[in-house]
Amino acid sequence: MNYADLLRCYIKKSRLTLDEISLKLRQQGIAATKPYLSKLQNGKTPPASDKLNQALAEITDGDAKKLQWASFVEKAPEDVKRFFTLVENPLMFSLLKVEEKFPGFLEGKYKGSNLTKEIMYSEEFKQFYDLFGAFIEGIEKENQNPISKEEYEEIYKEEPPLEKGKVIQINLYEAYLDHAKKTINKTPDQLLDDVTFFNVYTEAFHALELRLDQIIANSIIRNGAEPEWATEYIEGLSLREKLESDLKIHLGYDITAESFYTDLVNIIKLRKQPANPLAKTEKKTAENIINIIENAIKAINLKVNENGFE
Repeated sequence: MNYADLLRCYIKKSRLTLDEISLKLRQQGIAATKPYLSKLQNGKTPPASDKLNQALAEITDGDAKKLQWASFVEKAPEDVKRFFTLVENPLMFSLLKVEEKFPGFLEGKYKGSNLTKEIMYSEEFKQFYDLFGAFIEGIEKENQNPISKEEYEEIYKEEPPLEKGKVIQINLYEAYLDHAKKTINKTPDQLLDDVTFFNVYTEAFHALELRLDQIIANSIIRNGAEPEWATEYIEGLSLREKLESDLKIHLGYDITAESFYTDLVNIIKLRKQPANPLAKTEKKTAENIINIIENAIKAINLKVNENGFE
């Protein structure tokens, strides 16, 4: 979902008019007229500034980081955009499309209603269901769906290494984590600008969520749940809920008892902080974040192997 689609979804879910949003912005000292907001949500003008996006997210109860990310991607050069599309979750955004057309879908508003068939046969839901099918097919493959040569080249911008004539197998979540490390290492300065730092921890958290989603979805499908409700359930969970509740339910693993968990919770809070283009972050801070997330994934994988889960 691009910036305009995401903003339009937030505005529609808020049930606020553009006049009401403009007034609330004015009360915060931000000038944004109704015509300008209309152009923003219809893609007729470039994405707003980070300050305005932060305010719009607060007013509409949207995700500020996601809106800022969509804005950043849209303003990026074309070659950079091609990489950023890998960081976004198409499954999640397709689900937001369903929510945009049928407000309340994610909260289960339409379960058992007369609109169920209309939703199931809508183009938005069909697209989501197709993506979900590909997702489930992927997590059930051996080696946790190693990425293809094309995916490797998109992420790393180079040919994959070869071993005995075959591409070395690497999991998609591992690729994101590995690329985050390489981004840090390629930065010559000891300080990372905020955009680079944002990209690094976004990739690292995306790796963690990919792994958690694989495990939870696999368990749900094995227990006979319908695919559409399994995905709705997963997308409705926060990262903390996946870690603290669903790992216990689906893997029998209490990750909160691990020594690194307090540090993990502290860095999760970073995702709620607004981006600051002028800020600088020490390389060591970024490396520490990667290490904490990598330790969490390793601990989860160890429990998966112990339980013979995959």
